[in-house]
Amino acid sequence: MAAEDPRYLLPAVLFEASAALLFYRSGWALLPLLPVSCLLALRSREEMQRTRDRELAEQFVEALDAAVTALQAGASPENAFRDAYREMKVRFGERAPITRAFYRICAGLDSRVPLEDLLSAFAAGTGIEEVKEYAQVFAISKRRGGNMEGITQRSAELIRERMEAENEIAAALANRMMEQRIMNAVPFLIIAYISAVTPGFFDVLYHNMGGVLFMTLCLAVCVWAMELGSRILRSAF
Repeated sequence: MAAEDPRYLLPAVLFEASAALLFYRSGWALLPLLPVSCLLALRSREEMQRTRDRELAEQFVEALDAAVTALQAGASPENAFRDAYREMKVRFGERAPITRAFYRICAGLDSRVPLEDLLSAFAAGTGIEEVKEYAQVFAISKRRGGNMEGITQRSAELIRERMEAENEIAAALANRMMEQRIMNAVPFLIIAYISAVTPGFFDVLYHNMGGVLFMTLCLAVCVWAMELGSRILRSAF
């Protein structure tokens, strides 16, 4: 299993460091800000996972197309997936998620594990709905002697259509997502700008109870706006 990409921690680290410096001017603020940073890290991780899932789904469609070509040439479903693995290895490289997944499928076939069981395990491991649906349809058709070529081809077409619709939504929201990121940074940039242009302007708000409470309220409003915007955008997917 590949190591988890730590880049999802970057937004949380930037937020915590910026908030501690600009809103409190104190390293002690890092500790109470930790829960908010964890929330941001979780959101960033979920976004990265959705991106990886979309990429894997797109690669899976390519693999199904390769399997369909092999099936049309008269190959068995097992050999068709072996051909698809070789095609994915050439097209995406050995380290691509789909290549590693199909390598495990081929290794299972060499150990005489039924293909439908291997696909079910792959689908369960990814958690991608399109892959789960194909694995279920494949297992039922394999047991009943269905047309594996037609089923695989139709499944690839359906997944591709669904992904095209999702990509259209993502493209339509791309500008909104960028606007949200900019708006999230605006309060921090304003404080940084005023502090740089007018040194000492915010000193009255630092290292005293009243100032800390006021800055905490301002930061809470910023975090609430960030979370609200994130929820609105996530609801579109």
